[in-house]
Amino acid sequence: MSAAKPASLRASMGAQVRRTYLTAARRERILRFLVGFGAVVAMALIAWPLLPRRYEASSSVILHASEQDEAHAGLKQGILDDGAIQSEMDRMSSPLIVDRAMARIGLAKDPDFSGPGLVSRLLSGVVPGWRPVSADPTKLRDILRERISVVRERRSYTLKLSVWDRDADRAAAIANALVEIYIEDQIRRKRDSIEAQARRLEQRAALLRGSHQATQEAVRAFMSETGISDRGDGSELQGQLTTLSSELAQARARAIEARVRFEALVRMQRLGVLLNAPEVVASPSVQRARDMYAAAKAKPANLAAETSGLQAQVEEEALRVVHAADQEAASWRTREEMLRNEVASVRADMVRRRLDELRLDDLRRDASSDETALTDALAKLKGQFGRTQAIQSDADLVARAERPRVAAFPNFALMALGTLLLAGLAGFFVAARSGAIQRLVGSFGRLWGELSQGPKPGAPS
Repeated sequence: MSAAKPASLRASMGAQVRRTYLTAARRERILRFLVGFGAVVAMALIAWPLLPRRYEASSSVILHASEQDEAHAGLKQGILDDGAIQSEMDRMSSPLIVDRAMARIGLAKDPDFSGPGLVSRLLSGVVPGWRPVSADPTKLRDILRERISVVRERRSYTLKLSVWDRDADRAAAIANALVEIYIEDQIRRKRDSIEAQARRLEQRAALLRGSHQATQEAVRAFMSETGISDRGDGSELQGQLTTLSSELAQARARAIEARVRFEALVRMQRLGVLLNAPEVVASPSVQRARDMYAAAKAKPANLAAETSGLQAQVEEEALRVVHAADQEAASWRTREEMLRNEVASVRADMVRRRLDELRLDDLRRDASSDETALTDALAKLKGQFGRTQAIQSDADLVARAERPRVAAFPNFALMALGTLLLAGLAGFFVAARSGAIQRLVGSFGRLWGELSQGPKPGAPS
């Protein structure tokens, strides 16, 4: 009985000691966990105000196809294709737009933006002779372009331009300047295009005006040279041709008739019956010679010499009739030839005049074409000045960038969540590895003590 009581007492005391030891160890682990957790939280609270802020400002524009810009790369029946939209996105952050925006808001003169960086300033305070160097304009442009983001919202024509910076006001100013200069650049490019087209139209109008004057002068010179200024000359030539053709036909008929009559007289002369020819019988000279011959024959004292002389006179008169018929036929042939030449000349004049009229029509047609082209060019040139006054951008500003109230980086919620996770991990590590940490701290302490006491006497140096 007495031996059992000390055994049970010892067992209860051991259990109580173990419980006390476990409670103390648990409290120690909890304390170490809180120390590790609190250290991480404290470091996060200290680092939070010192973290560099990044503010992001955004502006939005809507693109639309403008009928004013017929040379637009993506204009197809009023629709902008994906390539055209991507080109406009690239243009919004192009070096030209960025340089103009920097010049407008004076970024190159802002020491907070263009001044030396943090590392350079720290080195200038630590390294003797180190001089912080400011970034050149090209470097500043590259830095700013890296901070610009242009995205297309869904499949619409809306483009969102975002800029981040350490200063909220400067981020909003840069975003607004980029969008404003982009719209101004669109208007400037359109104006330059219209002015260039107007200059081309002016040059074309000058050329057409000179060509028109030259063709008009050619028409006047040709009319003066050819003498076809009067359209009635053609009808006069036609009348002359009709009259000459009629006379030629008559002359040809008379020439044939005279030739036939002469050949008949020659035939009768060969047959010896020329005196019986109607022309010879109808000749007054022959009739008078015959009457005289008949009167001489009727005299009682008929002299042979007288009758023979009268007979010769009759024959001579008959030969004269034949010769006259020959002359008449030759005369009609001559007249026919002359009339034929006149008809040919009039016809040649008519052909030449017709060719001249065709040439004149061509010249007048050229002059009319030049006049029409000149009128059209002048009308287009006049319209260009109206287009210059009515130039509009192909992008409408729908949202200006406002000063961001909350920094995009660091994010408080993410920072808090990350801090809690790291603090929990640190607390668990400290609580689980307390012995290893104590041994490591003790080793460092002993090493430091040995180094601080120096070498022991008699020890090899």
